[in-house]
Amino acid sequence: MVLRAIYSGEKMTNCIITIGSITHSMRAANELSAYSIPVKTVKLSSGGKGGCIYGLEYNCGYENNVKKILDAKKIKYGAYTNDLP
Repeated sequence: MVLRAIYSGEKMTNCIITIGSITHSMRAANELSAYSIPVKTVKLSSGGKGGCIYGLEYNCGYENNVKKILDAKKIKYGAYTNDLP
């Protein structure tokens, strides 16, 4: 799905990768920012029995780099999607 925001006249496709807690999402965002990968922490679901789930939203062009960096930093992540609401 194409994000509504437009940068430099071109549409930007974003993906979301699930991280889990807000703490882990913020740590992952800091690690990715150190590699100049712009990310945004997003809340994916409200608290329930399992608690809130957070993820990172980023440009899909960075997908391979995001996964490599998170793996190298031993930050666990779940599924990713480019099907944004």
